[in-house]
Amino acid sequence: LRFSVGLARAHSRTMSGSCGSGCCGCFGFGGVSAPRAFGPCSAASLVFRHPALVNCAVVRESGKALTLLRHSEVGAVRALCEAVPEETLSGLLPEILRGIERHRIPEALAPVLNDVANIPTLAALMGVLDAGSMVMMLNAVPSRKLRIILGAPPDSLAKLVSHVQPGKVESVLIPVLQEPDELLRETLVPLLRECRHPERIAAAANHSEPEVLFRLIREIEAWRLAALVDALNAEDFEEDGAAVGLLRALADERGLLRDKAEPLLNGSDPATMATLIQKVSAQDLLDILRRVEVSGLQRLLENTNVELVVRIFNGPLEHAVGLVAGGLAEVLRNPVAAKIMKNTTDTLDYHMVKADQAVQDVQEAIQKAKEAQLPDAEGGNWLASGSSSQ
Repeated sequence: LRFSVGLARAHSRTMSGSCGSGCCGCFGFGGVSAPRAFGPCSAASLVFRHPALVNCAVVRESGKALTLLRHSEVGAVRALCEAVPEETLSGLLPEILRGIERHRIPEALAPVLNDVANIPTLAALMGVLDAGSMVMMLNAVPSRKLRIILGAPPDSLAKLVSHVQPGKVESVLIPVLQEPDELLRETLVPLLRECRHPERIAAAANHSEPEVLFRLIREIEAWRLAALVDALNAEDFEEDGAAVGLLRALADERGLLRDKAEPLLNGSDPATMATLIQKVSAQDLLDILRRVEVSGLQRLLENTNVELVVRIFNGPLEHAVGLVAGGLAEVLRNPVAAKIMKNTTDTLDYHMVKADQAVQDVQEAIQKAKEAQLPDAEGGNWLASGSSSQ
């Protein structure tokens, strides 16, 4: 009774006309478009089509439910109900109504629901997020920011939020969503659009200091950061992975992050940087960054075989620093010299790889020969079995 009376009052405050003219968006009044808000007939029609929406838990929150209907557009709510499985919606709706602050319904929840263009993304999120996390975001994040982020591809956004650990929602997701509108629109949404593995970004946030990741999202071009994430491997984002190790090391080196790491990432090829991160320890990489100019290191990486650079960086620190800080970086300013350097180091690395393979083949042959020898039972001498076949 309370629910019905409330609908009637909401109808009288927000609508005009009569049901005979289709004022409340009910079905059966051909050619009449749905109005902005619900009335008794449109609400009854919605419940008729989706009876699971009205259960005891929803009726217990009838005041908030009426507030939601009063500020929701009929067409948008119908579209959401069609996009989300009934069991999902009937399970989430009571929990959202119970947890959301009443004033946030017209300020956040209703505007998000009324943006029909974002219904597919919202439906994808409702399939992976728990009600508690959704309530936390609705209570803390302005609706305009939520609507911006809902412009990201549904699958990418769902992968990102579903891989954030539940305990990290408040410390990771909400601060990201509270970033300036321009950053959300110009950086985060394009990042999710470009990145093929957004779950790796969530893994990085789960295992490292969030502020380091926030700085990279703010300062690194979206396409570069997406390309770097995709160029790395999934294991690099595990708790003991190379990418996570670098993020943790940078958490204690905020000055180095700002002055060296960010410019290096912004000016270097993502695939080259991925190779360095994977094959050079975080500590060695930061030791080198402290002692060299970023511009010289960028020229070296651009004009030198990266595998050869990895060999040098994994050697004595003095050699690595000398390579970058010596005259080589200045020489590489010359395009002709840079081209010669690139061709020479590619050839040198090829022959070094061949030499390493030859050494490995010899070591494997020696090991097989040792394993093939058996002790002579009578004389106690070692005889090479199968020597005639050799």
